[in-house]
Amino acid sequence: MKKIKLLLVVVFALLLTGCSIYQINKLTYDQVIDLTVYDKSPESNTSMQGVKFYLPRDMRIEVSGDNNAILYSDGDKYYLYIDVISYYNKATNEYDLELSGDRIYTKEIEYQEKKGYIIITEQEENYFLEIMHNYGKIELITTKDKIKVSLAKALTILSSVTYNDKVIASLIGENSLDYDEETYNLLSPDERKANVLDYAQEYVDTEDEIPDEDIINW
Repeated sequence: MKKIKLLLVVVFALLLTGCSIYQINKLTYDQVIDLTVYDKSPESNTSMQGVKFYLPRDMRIEVSGDNNAILYSDGDKYYLYIDVISYYNKATNEYDLELSGDRIYTKEIEYQEKKGYIIITEQEENYFLEIMHNYGKIELITTKDKIKVSLAKALTILSSVTYNDKVIASLIGENSLDYDEETYNLLSPDERKANVLDYAQEYVDTEDEIPDEDIINW
């Protein structure tokens, strides 16, 4: 058992420093989750308003707002949103994780009072990933051979998020005058009509972004 655990730790370490898709694909979804959620998170190297998180070395930020960003890695765009309103209010939501329709994998995450879920949905030749954890959410479309790598990267980011309570309180506390009072309900899985691009346009200013001809509209 110890040898298996050590092997998984080594493989995950390779992921954070440029691991091959082949190595990660040897793991099961549950093993990927165990390594990214239930093990110690790497130190933060990226910050946004009121939060810090770890960004894997092969990823970059294309566009960012106060608490949202479009991340890029290996041909895929990761749409990140940190829900500071729900964090501030310690809100909890119910969500449907029934394995039905085109869903190929669902799982609830709960660790150290941090809750979330994973949903992987097949869509023709591609796959839609929804990962919510630690009051943050990442959505992306990827291919079958990159599902586990994408899942590991997303969970690594979300698990590493730390919040600056003083900054967040100053933004959305009772004395805040200019914070948008809209409640972003990202803690429940989106309906299947959800469009990752619509999500990005709503929460991230993408007017100056160069169009990506490879992006998939669905």
